[in-house]
Amino acid sequence: MSLCKNFRLTAATLVAGALTLAWTPSAMALQPYTATYELSRSNMVVGEGKYELSIDDDGKVTFHARAETAGLVSMFRSDTVRETSRLQMKEDGTLIALGYEYKHQRGRNTEEEKRIDFDWDNNLAISVIDGKEHRLEVAPGTVDRMALQLRMMIDATGSADAVMKYETVNDDEVREYEFTREGRYRVQTGAGEFSTVRLERKHNGRTTIFWSAPELDYLPVRVEQHRNGKVTMRMDMTSVSGPLTESD
Repeated sequence: MSLCKNFRLTAATLVAGALTLAWTPSAMALQPYTATYELSRSNMVVGEGKYELSIDDDGKVTFHARAETAGLVSMFRSDTVRETSRLQMKEDGTLIALGYEYKHQRGRNTEEEKRIDFDWDNNLAISVIDGKEHRLEVAPGTVDRMALQLRMMIDATGSADAVMKYETVNDDEVREYEFTREGRYRVQTGAGEFSTVRLERKHNGRTTIFWSAPELDYLPVRVEQHRNGKVTMRMDMTSVSGPLTESD
C-alpha cells in the first residue's frame, strides 16, 4: 500500500476534533475533543495525523483531518493530505452529509484533488475528481468516507446491531461498508490504556480493524489493516484532550 493510500485511509477512517456545542441533541451527542495519531508500517513510523471537529450554533459540523509524512520517510519525501467533511446535525442527533473535500500535496505540488457535494433535493452526490464530474444517485443516510467514522461512533453503542452497514460515496462510486462487532479488548496506546470494542471490516482479502473506546464515546484509539494474517498498517492514538475525556 502506498503512503498516499495510507494517508487516505487515515483521514477517511479516523476521527477527532474540537467541538463547541451550543445545544444538546437528544440522541448520543458527539463530544468536543482533539486527537492525534501515529501511522506505522513494519514497526516504522511513516506519518502523523491530527483530526478536528467543530459545530456552530445551527448544528453545522465541520470535520477536518491533516496527515503528513514523519520519521525517516520525511527525509525523502514530503506529503500532506487534508480532508474536510461538512455535515448537518439535527436535534435528534441524526447526521446529514453536505460535502467533502480532499487535497494531496507533495511538497508544493498538488497531486490530487477531490470534492463531493450532496444534493438531497434530488438524492444525488456530485463528485469531482481532478476536474472530472461524476453524478451518483444516493439513498438517504449515505455519507462520505470521513463522515462514515462519525456515524460509526454514534452507532457503536452497546445496543447497536452486531452488523453495522453504511452506504458511502467513494470517489466515483457508492460502496457499502459493513462492520461486525468482535468483542471487547484492552488496548495500550501512546495516549494510555483503554477498554475497547473491536469492529472489523473484511474486503478484497484485507481486514480493517477499529478498536473504539466506550469511555471516549467510541472514538477509535487504534486502527489496523491486515492482509494474509499480517499487520500491514497501524494507526495508534498518541494524544486526546477536551470535554470528551471528562465525560462520565
